[in-house]
Amino acid sequence: MPNGPIAAQSGAGRDVLGVGLPGRALVIIMSFMVEQRSALITTTCCLLLGFTTLADAEVSQAVVDSISAAVSQGSVDDLTTIRNQVSAGDDAESIYLRAYFDWRIAGLLDDSQKKQRKAILKDARRELSRALENNPEDAEVLALRGSVIGQSITGAFSGMRLGPKASRDLDNAFELAPANPRVALLRGINFYFTPAAFGGGKDKAESEFARARALFADADSDSGWPDWGQVDVLAWLGQMLAEQGKSEEAAAIYDEALRLDSDHHWILQLKSALVNKPAT
Repeated sequence: MPNGPIAAQSGAGRDVLGVGLPGRALVIIMSFMVEQRSALITTTCCLLLGFTTLADAEVSQAVVDSISAAVSQGSVDDLTTIRNQVSAGDDAESIYLRAYFDWRIAGLLDDSQKKQRKAILKDARRELSRALENNPEDAEVLALRGSVIGQSITGAFSGMRLGPKASRDLDNAFELAPANPRVALLRGINFYFTPAAFGGGKDKAESEFARARALFADADSDSGWPDWGQVDVLAWLGQMLAEQGKSEEAAAIYDEALRLDSDHHWILQLKSALVNKPAT
């Protein structure tokens, strides 16, 4: 159950290199810029996350901005570096943050990294379950665990075993916090990948994504961490519109997302795919 693009776009580099020396120079310059940005994100996070656990300091806006930058870039290396700066604290904030990174990283791994993805999701599920032992009514933790379980589904057999568990966590989170936009987002993703015969379906997913979009628009911008998900829900909603052949509406949704984050790798890829889609 991915939360972003799965495979690297290996063809893009070959297209640029095909134009000769100017293209090669452009590739070198762009690669240098990406490396510098990645280094800056990593260095900043290493400095900012120098406390023992998240219980020892609130998640500052600077830390949140660094996390957002790594998510925007879609860099497994940056996300892993930041995740590793968070110690093995037992407080709910530390556990949630580590599991959130694991959820992000797992969604960016490709099919050649199945074992790594499985291990990451197993760790995240165990961590979130530990957090719920102390507070079983934490809707944020319940919803993330439900999505982690759903992301662990790899086929029909695991779907029959894990699907009901994922749905139960997400339904419980909804009962506890029906106006939480991340709960709505993660429920929408679960509906998207769950067959209608088992309580999911694309119609339910689109409705829940639309509800999440409205909730994010009305959310308090000063509510603190966690505050992620607004760009994600626009990405999912745009994909659903594109699947229905509503290209103009999908493009408008992607533009809305880019106004929030103009460099977001996933949105840029989705919009590029939409613009370059062959006419039928």
